Amino acid sequence: MERALKTIAFPAVGTGVSGFPMDQCAEIMLREAVQHLAKETSLETIYFVLFDEPSRAVFASTFNRLAS
Repeated sequence: MERALKTIAFPAVGTGVSGFPMDQCAEIMLREAVQHLAKETSLETIYFVLFDEPSRAVFASTFNRLAS
């Protein structure tokens, strides 16, 4: 069902106590976001909710690698 969402936020689920690797999480989340945004979508903004600066750095590095 299309909900015409403009903004969505995704936490890096599983990377805390569960121990899922942050680099793998970033790769999956960013790749899927890019693929979704390449299609027709109502989304204008996607927030990735991260706990700390090291997590942000992993996401930024991964994004830069995927963008190049």
